[in-house]
Amino acid sequence: MRNIIELEGTEYLRQTYRCAQAYSDYLKESGAADIMARSPELTGKETEEEKLQKYAEQQIKNVKDMNRLCFEEKPELTMKLLPCFVVPDEGEKPSVKAMAAAMNRALGDSGFIDFFMSLR
Repeated sequence: MRNIIELEGTEYLRQTYRCAQAYSDYLKESGAADIMARSPELTGKETEEEKLQKYAEQQIKNVKDMNRLCFEEKPELTMKLLPCFVVPDEGEKPSVKAMAAAMNRALGDSGFIDFFMSLR
């Protein structure tokens, strides 16, 4: 099994495009896009430092809410997304653990994630 970030050339381009499109659909279908778009409540009286703090706190809350949604409330949707992060060897059926690890590794790779996000 190869991780998406280990692919090269046209195989990398095709798989990353397919995965980005599946991820975009996943965000809409799961409701995670709505969570990611949440902004903190501002009074308009905050200093720049206070605004930055409120945005940072909101981002942490959004990540926690998204994780709960994707891994606890709607794991069946997440299961559909995991296979796009790997290319199995012929006849291989990767475990959920292996696919989740591949997704985590790919999403933690700055070069991959920059390109991946530009395709959504």
